[in-house]
Amino acid sequence: PVVSPSGRTPGSFGSQRRSMAPIEFDPADPPEDLPDLSGHYSMAAEVLHADPDMWSKLKGLTTALGCDFATCIKPGIENRGHRMIKTIGCVAADAECYTTFADLFQPVVKKWHSSTEATEHIIDLEPSNLVDAVVDPGAVDVVRVRLGRNFAGLPFAPGMELSHRQECERLITRALMTAGIQGRYYPLRGSTTYLPKPRGMTEMDEQMLMSLPGSLMFIDPDSPVALSSGLANDWPDGRGIFLLTDQRTAVWVNEEEHIKVVAVCPRGDAKEALGRAAGVLEALEQQLAQDRRPMAVSAKLGCLTVSPINCGSGVTSTYVMRLKVLATKPKFKALCNQHGLQAKSQPGDTSRELWEVSVQAKLGVSAVEQLNTLITGCAALATEEMALRPADDADPAADGNGAPAPAPAGEPLPNGTEHKESKQAQRRSKAAAVVAAASMPNLEGKTSILAKAIQGDEGLYTRHAQLATARLGFTLAQLMTPALDHDDPSRRTLGIAAADGECYTTFPDVFGTVIQEWFGKSHCHEGRQSLERVSNAETAKAEVTICLARNLKGVPYAPFITASQRNEVERAVAMAVMKFGEELKGKYYSLRGSASYTPMPKGMSEEVEKRLGDARLLFSEPDSAMLAAAGSVPDGAQDWPNGRGVFASEDDKVAVWVNRHDHVCVVVRETAQPKAAYARALEVMTLLEEQLYAQGHRFDYHPRLGYLTSACSLVGTLMRGSVTLPLKHLGADEGNLKKLSDDMLLQAKQVGGSWELGTVPELGTSEVDQVNALIEGVARATAIDTAIGEGKSFDEACA
Repeated sequence: PVVSPSGRTPGSFGSQRRSMAPIEFDPADPPEDLPDLSGHYSMAAEVLHADPDMWSKLKGLTTALGCDFATCIKPGIENRGHRMIKTIGCVAADAECYTTFADLFQPVVKKWHSSTEATEHIIDLEPSNLVDAVVDPGAVDVVRVRLGRNFAGLPFAPGMELSHRQECERLITRALMTAGIQGRYYPLRGSTTYLPKPRGMTEMDEQMLMSLPGSLMFIDPDSPVALSSGLANDWPDGRGIFLLTDQRTAVWVNEEEHIKVVAVCPRGDAKEALGRAAGVLEALEQQLAQDRRPMAVSAKLGCLTVSPINCGSGVTSTYVMRLKVLATKPKFKALCNQHGLQAKSQPGDTSRELWEVSVQAKLGVSAVEQLNTLITGCAALATEEMALRPADDADPAADGNGAPAPAPAGEPLPNGTEHKESKQAQRRSKAAAVVAAASMPNLEGKTSILAKAIQGDEGLYTRHAQLATARLGFTLAQLMTPALDHDDPSRRTLGIAAADGECYTTFPDVFGTVIQEWFGKSHCHEGRQSLERVSNAETAKAEVTICLARNLKGVPYAPFITASQRNEVERAVAMAVMKFGEELKGKYYSLRGSASYTPMPKGMSEEVEKRLGDARLLFSEPDSAMLAAAGSVPDGAQDWPNGRGVFASEDDKVAVWVNRHDHVCVVVRETAQPKAAYARALEVMTLLEEQLYAQGHRFDYHPRLGYLTSACSLVGTLMRGSVTLPLKHLGADEGNLKKLSDDMLLQAKQVGGSWELGTVPELGTSEVDQVNALIEGVARATAIDTAIGEGKSFDEACA
């Protein structure tokens, strides 16, 4: 084990917590023995831990389609989960996995669904069997009904090769068209597997789909569990959306299940949504049956799905409700449980008003029974919500039928609901206004990468001028404006800043052009690897700093974030770090003078400020020159110091910075080996991610770009590592040191009388690659410094 000079092994924070470093589990090369699962929190891990012989018994078995046991348990091995949010921990790679590996799946199903399999599962998709209860439209944004199905004779997503995905895509699109279902198929942007559209949908198609209400578009899976489950393999090939002409119904191809029919209703009419979804699914299944392509169904488990969670009727039904008062009450969770419901805050909703409400029970319960539970329960929640609202906010200005009265196009309806086309209209008008004011920003004399690219191809701007991100409505002109204000001919600058993660998918050609020019490549991120792959080479004892930054999905980045959004990030992170408990003792301090953190209305004291400053765990106002050197747009210091702060551990060796530039940044600064410091940073980031996940937050991550931030020159790992060394001989000639550091892919910076060797952001390198480069670079620089001190020349010392 790696031990720091203090005697602490990675993962020990004064408790018995086991290491949170990532585990790499390769089904193609399974280990002889399973890793220790006692610190994992999933149903599958519990079953495997309780039966140590199961791995040796099942690891050599495969289904008729060649799917193995290791593939099924990979997500549960690589992801530890959270003790308060237990996950399922396994997936089915095909239908036969449920029987071949029944020793695992049967107890997992029993644990998750709190019962054994039903004697006979009834699906029942008849909308006329639904109750007539009305959910108050003043508390509803949209209702969503999704019906998932998989083919019996093909591997499910975790076990699929590209050829399987292509076959699925071919079968489904042909069946949809043969069945006479009116609509159009849009292969995902960049997909090369659908011959009529060999490059996938266009940017305009993508924007249209993303702007439709109710989430009819699906995007790259970015959660660690989804990635371990194989849901992003071969992305985006073989995947697409068939949109019906009503623009309220779609068929997803190879998202998670082979087929997923999605129907939405902005006014919360579940009966209408189920009717549309069931009608499309019936027509599709009938056509596929004629093609001798049956669905994967079990008498006891119903429709078989990738995750055992969704087995049964295969339906996932959700009301997106606006519960701005009820959700703040202590009784909210108990009320949901009382009605058999579960609620989670909608990801990216910083107002904490929108809640996705779904049913708990699925196995042994028909689709109609699930929806009846959902409808009656949501009706009760809506009644409670409307009763709690102030009198002037309780009446939704409903017409005689109980529906919201029509509002002029583009104007908001009462209670925060909107006219069905207002969001699209507002975004189009915003972009149109920008274009009308100036068909193109004035780029005369501008020297940034993007400015030069547009000067050479004006179409790069005009093709994107009227697009806007679907959620927050950012336009290309808005992303370019701050960069234009800071264009500096003496520096290499980007000319654009991302306002949020969605900008990278809304304007992929624009960001791709800039990234290609900056890095010499555009999409080749290498994910984080196993800690075991970090070099064990010993380096000179020195101060090591490891910084890992992240941004929250759905929240704007600096310089586009508002004061209230920044304060919400602070609230969420402060709440998360306070729950570290015994695993990492410490305290959150808002910056001195900040008035945004209620428990500390004037910010930290002078004494604490000095303490953190001496420990080099405090940050100051952003260095515009430093950001510009990275090609970034200086964000100034909007609302400084409000919304910003530092969580510091009791030993003053670990910090979590809030809203310095990125939303969060874990900092470990201690005298240790680089591997030990990296392991500790990784553990803290995992703790933080777990707690934020419990609040409904996710980190912004792109499978091909890595972790996202405002400056596309920094995307990838968002990691910075450095070691401070004296180098009194090598550092005497700054030119030689720079030459050496460039050769080692490191940066050298003088800090007082010492030199700091640091990693360089590079798309296509993993955290492990960068830590190894640091370890090797420090060892080499130290050896050369020693050799020069013994009288050798620089060239002789390098030989």
